[in-house]
Amino acid sequence: MSFLDILIDGEIVKEAAFADLTKGEKKLVYKGTTFNKEIYKILYFIFKDSMRVKYMVIASLERKYLIINYDKKFVILGLNAEVNAENYLSQIKNTISKILV
Repeated sequence: MSFLDILIDGEIVKEAAFADLTKGEKKLVYKGTTFNKEIYKILYFIFKDSMRVKYMVIASLERKYLIINYDKKFVILGLNAEVNAENYLSQIKNTISKILV
């Protein structure tokens, strides 16, 4: 069981994935069973040339997607639409940075 499996509780985080673009290729390291691959395609399109963005929030009707960039490694979290993604980011950022070292 990985950290992302534990992180997904079904109330706040509905789905998760971890992508590694350090070698310039599409590499989806971890994908939860309910992860929407269309979001990953959007992630790759946005970040393949520009790595300056630290995080991004994409809102859809059902979910908010919080994408966190750690040196070309990305944690993608599908959050409940009612969750404030920026507040959630500040709460989890230290934990994720320790894991991705």
